[in-house]
Amino acid sequence: MGVTASWQKDEYDALGVPYEQRGQVLDDTIGACRVLWESAPASFHSPTVNFDGMFCSPRPAPGERIKVWFGGKFTPRQIRRVARLGDGWMPYGGLNMAIQQKADAVATLRQAFKDAGRDPATLDICDGLRSVDGSLERSMAEIPAMAEAGINVIRVHLRRFSPGPDEVLSVVEGATRRFEEFRALRA
Repeated sequence: MGVTASWQKDEYDALGVPYEQRGQVLDDTIGACRVLWESAPASFHSPTVNFDGMFCSPRPAPGERIKVWFGGKFTPRQIRRVARLGDGWMPYGGLNMAIQQKADAVATLRQAFKDAGRDPATLDICDGLRSVDGSLERSMAEIPAMAEAGINVIRVHLRRFSPGPDEVLSVVEGATRRFEEFRALRA
């Protein structure tokens, strides 16, 4: 599940939620979800979410975990959020981070996981494959560098490589064939 506190104040205004509290609302909501997904009846109390004796059904089987990936800027608050509540981070192209900046961010997150008593090997970094001249082949040539930087989940935005709906299936087939050579790569 990918989530973000968002940058769009109008979204919060429309819901009557104070924009300045968006981080607290997100943290509390994910904390409440974790409690609901782990036990029943569940209780949770925070500044923005409160309940007692609540049931969530269906919920993950014992030992299963719904992964939560946080999107957004790489800030100290985001690092704490990912290490405490999340399972991964999703850098977005709009952040304009170079591959080395992403590698440095991944190293920081892995250390934060370790400091929080969590296994850094379980950290997911989900990033989108940028389009290189609209060529799927040239774009996918960047996957080894992404894996080297610690990115272990790669999103392929079909609209970047498909001129229209009639070509989507051939793009999916091409991406699937090309991904075979990258299966052995590990972040």
